[in-house]
Amino acid sequence: MAYPPPKRGYIGNLLVGGALLAFVAGTYWKTLHNVSSDDLERELEREIAEEERRQRRAEAAATEAKQ
Repeated sequence: MAYPPPKRGYIGNLLVGGALLAFVAGTYWKTLHNVSSDDLERELEREIAEEERRQRRAEAAATEAKQ
């Protein structure tokens, strides 16, 4: 059974499909790369250190108030 020859816009459709696939794959990769970056880790470490400083200041203020 022979297949009919490709229609006129077949090559154009393949090019558009390939461009869309490349765009979607690139967007997906970039999103995953940004989400998995260490920025979140650094931000959490900074917030934890800031909270520890607040607690130490509050403890020092409470100790001074008792004296």
